Amino acid sequence: MPDDSEETHEELATTLAALANATRLAILKAVVVPRPLHLIRVRTLSERGVEGPRLASRQAVKEHLDRLVQHGIVHTREGGQEGVEYVVNHRRLFQISEEVRDLASVRMSADVVEEPTIPAAQPGGARPEPGPRLLLVKGLREGRTFELGHVAPGEPLVLGRRDRSEVPLSYDPYVSSRHALLARQGEGFTLEVAPEATNPAYVNLVALQPGEPRPLRHGDVIHLGRSVLVFWER
Repeated sequence: MPDDSEETHEELATTLAALANATRLAILKAVVVPRPLHLIRVRTLSERGVEGPRLASRQAVKEHLDRLVQHGIVHTREGGQEGVEYVVNHRRLFQISEEVRDLASVRMSADVVEEPTIPAAQPGGARPEPGPRLLLVKGLREGRTFELGHVAPGEPLVLGRRDRSEVPLSYDPYVSSRHALLARQGEGFTLEVAPEATNPAYVNLVALQPGEPRPLRHGDVIHLGRSVLVFWER
């Protein structure tokens, strides 16, 4: 009988097979915002990603969308007069990327041939102003900062999966809607895990206990779900 890891590998393999199609990848970019079928227009693409001379037919796009919906990579929703709309499921894509990342952590038992270093792009984004903030170092839009200078005493910020959270991690399916609360205490800040959080919250790899706010210091590393933030005061 297969164990859980074998089932996970099988599911990941079938999901990656569904993504291994140039036209479907183009469709994912087209449905970053909700769109009805008739407004999803992509050119026919070969498996090598070379654009063809014409737009993919509506029927072909629908077949590709059905495959993506089957694997939870795309959501459907009612769009009023436009009918059914399609939108990419960022949480599922993030989950897939984390499963692939886990495979990359497997250590090799044999020496490998040294390969040339791949050039890296310069980190983007403007240099943040001095002051307390959270810096997203692992997740989507890495490098994003959340300024904390405006936080008033008695008005904690919510870190969670809801888009309207002050620190939204809506892409991370391992994060609860309200996962942690950050509050100002005197000249500093504290962090505590929300009572309704399903998974723990960690500061410097130490789990926060419910009802016990943890004072934050410059450089503290915060783990929520699969996302990582750094508390920065300088």
